[in-house]
Amino acid sequence: MRKPFYRRGTFQIVFAFAAIIASIISCEHEPIFRALPSDDSTNEVDTGICFERDILPIFQNSCATTNCHNSITQKDEYVLDNYDNITKKGIVKGSAASSKIYEVIRKNEMPQNPVPKLTDAQKNLIKRWIDGGAKNGTNCPIKCDTATFTYTDAVKKITANYCTGCHNSLDSQAGINLSTYWGTRNAALNGKLWNSLNRTTAWMPQGGNRLSDCELTQIKKWTNAGAPNN
Repeated sequence: MRKPFYRRGTFQIVFAFAAIIASIISCEHEPIFRALPSDDSTNEVDTGICFERDILPIFQNSCATTNCHNSITQKDEYVLDNYDNITKKGIVKGSAASSKIYEVIRKNEMPQNPVPKLTDAQKNLIKRWIDGGAKNGTNCPIKCDTATFTYTDAVKKITANYCTGCHNSLDSQAGINLSTYWGTRNAALNGKLWNSLNRTTAWMPQGGNRLSDCELTQIKKWTNAGAPNN
């Protein structure tokens, strides 16, 4: 006996509905993977260090000096005046222990006289920077407070980072020695320090970035206070 038409239609509808449900269920259990946006908004691994602000001035002041590792002399074929040149040779990104540049710095083999040796704090900064991948951090906020303008906490740190490679006890270019308190005091009180730093062109440090407004204010306030040894 032939089945009624409506029963055949009902069966077809139920079968189609079941197929749709099965398809939906299978989709619900299939994982969906979305690429997460990469957060490369900063060039630093160690958030306490920025190449342009913290590392570059050390190399420019202590290494890329006359008769050493500047673009003219290129001693031992090293030029240490910008990021590309500094990381081109002697730096193993991620391993200070494997980096020749750090090794000679750590052993006080560089910089050589008359440039003062790096401080332990400067060596540690370079080590941390290399171990963190030697990233090219740029446009970094300046760590500076104009309310702090003592010789020890402000002025001495500025001259050690930017000036003593050329203006030290053995190589006092332009008659300025900024490696000691008395030399810095004399340069401040006779106006040579401020005049060399505050120029709109050909400022000091030579070949480096101009000091920030905050750093210049610290120098000015200390000088106006009589350049005390505080």
